[in-house]
Amino acid sequence: MIEQVEIGALQFEDYQDLLAAMKASYKGWQGGYWSSDSIRNLITRFPEGQIVIKMGGVVVGCALSIIVDYKRFGDEHTYRQITGNYTFNTHNPKGDVLYGIEI
Repeated sequence: MIEQVEIGALQFEDYQDLLAAMKASYKGWQGGYWSSDSIRNLITRFPEGQIVIKMGGVVVGCALSIIVDYKRFGDEHTYRQITGNYTFNTHNPKGDVLYGIEI
């Protein structure tokens, strides 16, 4: 039976559930998880671009994004470059591309 699925804006209060979902999704992965500071920064810069998926009220996934001026980066960019070294200071509300940074 599928529980109720909710899609909405990610809130900082969702962080602990989000962290648990990331750990469950990336078992054995040696990379880092999104820090609470990074999530807070994304929500502050572009709240409508941070989406959370919940089942039965528990976070099971997310979609995180920023808007960028793509001409500034072109097709030959790194993730580090387009995210401003993970600071998201490259987010430009007047940019022309919604750039997905996590799903």
